[in-house]
Amino acid sequence: MSITVYHGSTMIVENPEIRPINRPLDFGVGFYVTSIRKHGDFMAESRVIAKRLMETRIIAKLSESKNISEKEAMSLFYNSSTYKWFADDNIGIAREGADAILCRVLNELDGDLS
Repeated sequence: MSITVYHGSTMIVENPEIRPINRPLDFGVGFYVTSIRKHGDFMAESRVIAKRLMETRIIAKLSESKNISEKEAMSLFYNSSTYKWFADDNIGIAREGADAILCRVLNELDGDLS
C-alpha cells in the first residue's frame, strides 16, 4: 500500500526515512507531512516568500553596511558562498535569521571565514 503525502518545502523527498522517536516531545523531531495537498502547497509557498523577504533584508543591510548600491550588494550576495548555503539550507535559515546571515556574508567578503 502506498500513500501520497506533502510537506511544506520546496524540495522533493523521494525516500524519506521513517524512524521511531527516541524522545517524548510534543510532535517529535523531524519531518512533518499532510495528506492535504493544498496545505503542503501553502506551507511551501510561505517558505519561499519568507526566504525572498529575508534575501531583500540581507541585501538592503549589506548595501548599507558597505555603503554600496543595492545592485552591487545583490551581486556580492548572489556570488558569495554564503548565498549558495542560503539557497540550499532551509533549516539553517530559520535558525540564523537575516542578521546572522549578513554577518556570514560580511565575514566572507572581509576574508574571515571562521
